[in-house]
Amino acid sequence: MVEALRSRANKEKVANFQSIYPSRKMVNNLPLSTDYRILVVDDDEHICKLCQNTLSRAGFHVDTTSNPSTALQMVAKEHVDLVLTDIKMPQINGLQLIRQIKYIDPDLPVILMTGFASVETALQAVREGANNFVRKPFNHQELVLTVNTTLQQKKLLRENIRLKTLVNFFKVSEKFSSLHDPSKIYDLLLQAVMRETAAEKGAIFQYDPETDLYYLRHSVNLNGYISKGQTFNKTHGLPGLIFKNRSPRTVENWQDSNIKIDSIGEEKWSKYAIGVPLKFNDEVLDVLCLYKTRAKFSEADMDGTLLLVNQAAIALKNAELLLELEILFLETMKSLATTLDARDPYTHGHSRRVAQVALEIGKILQFTEKQLEELELAGILHDIGKIGIPDVILFKPGPLTPEEYEIIKTHAEKGYRILQHIKRLTSVAKAVYSHHEWHNGKGYPQGLQGDEIPLYGAIIAVADAFDTIVTDRHYRKKRSYQDALQILKNCAGSQFNPRVVEAFSQIPKKKLPQLTTIKNSDLDNP
Repeated sequence: MVEALRSRANKEKVANFQSIYPSRKMVNNLPLSTDYRILVVDDDEHICKLCQNTLSRAGFHVDTTSNPSTALQMVAKEHVDLVLTDIKMPQINGLQLIRQIKYIDPDLPVILMTGFASVETALQAVREGANNFVRKPFNHQELVLTVNTTLQQKKLLRENIRLKTLVNFFKVSEKFSSLHDPSKIYDLLLQAVMRETAAEKGAIFQYDPETDLYYLRHSVNLNGYISKGQTFNKTHGLPGLIFKNRSPRTVENWQDSNIKIDSIGEEKWSKYAIGVPLKFNDEVLDVLCLYKTRAKFSEADMDGTLLLVNQAAIALKNAELLLELEILFLETMKSLATTLDARDPYTHGHSRRVAQVALEIGKILQFTEKQLEELELAGILHDIGKIGIPDVILFKPGPLTPEEYEIIKTHAEKGYRILQHIKRLTSVAKAVYSHHEWHNGKGYPQGLQGDEIPLYGAIIAVADAFDTIVTDRHYRKKRSYQDALQILKNCAGSQFNPRVVEAFSQIPKKKLPQLTTIKNSDLDNP
């Protein structure tokens, strides 16, 4: 009788939900996917059907099962991108299932569905490895948003692992592979080949398809002959011949070489030369030319140059790829930071405002343009680690328990770990890691004090505190700018770096309202 009533109640819930279920057009404003495969595990077939309909209409491939053992077999043998599981099941409860799923595939994200949600349940689920959870009864937007958020986190993790693997590869490669700056790669290449071949002069030329000319990209000992950036007809000189034929060439007599020498003048500063294309997958990136006046280049000179040029070409292409990955990674990070802020009306635009306040402080401290760019990025990303904090804790309206607060405190380290593998972001990652440190050593996560705290982190700490004070929060109303300044001054030397607080106090008062009314939409292109 009880089971019959329970079944009837569930059917009524499903019927009521389906009666107001939106058309496909209504979910078009949500991120859609046709590539992700979701596995739903629930002993209630009506809930399985409901999840399948909801997620299928949002563009996901969905499988369902009421048997946890079957779910484990599917996870072990088939491709699954995310598991959505109930917590109350007769054979294995949801927490046990999560534990076994994580044993099979530690990186597979799991969302827990429960009608008995509590902070204690959430904490236990996090300990078992749950990535998120959704309360029953849920509507379609909550379910799709939770699934998309969790999958975005998985995508970020995958990109992070991919980037880390690439960086690890560079660490064990030859010297060229350890360089990510094209100028340093060119420097190393020219120094190495000139040393090994005893060349007196060297140059790297690059073709510009927009002008249909080639130009001097890098050179050694050519001052007074040709200058960096100088352009030449693509058919002239040894570089022009190499660009045309796409193959190495040795010159032992300029007059007999059939090379048009009238515009570049190579014959004026050399008797002998070799030219080699820097190629990657048959694409000519640049041309390297070496010049001598005293002795010819040997076959060994050419072989050694080809070897080093090939390594340099790979390094240049890898540097280009790494830069593209880093740009993509950063754009993903910025997008996630914006999304994280926007999910709570009390923090909407927070990271952008912190970045702008930090910039003003940096300008007063006379930071360089590069330092200001890093500082702005640190401000935007300072809370990125919160993507790993469960929503039930992150957006809890009331006071946090000690255990919940410990979980919240992990966001600084989580953010650091996300960013630490990008060499160009070392300073940014350290700022993210240290923005909750106190000047007197009583902060977290490392308990740094004084000058041990990176200056970027100390600046973000002040900017973060200021924005928190002058904006409404779940737990209190905003304070005035004057109150905020006084609080910061009172805490200078204990919580905050006095030098940073002093710099903050020099921001023109008329600027403060502009800095505290920024929303994400105001800074779409930071």
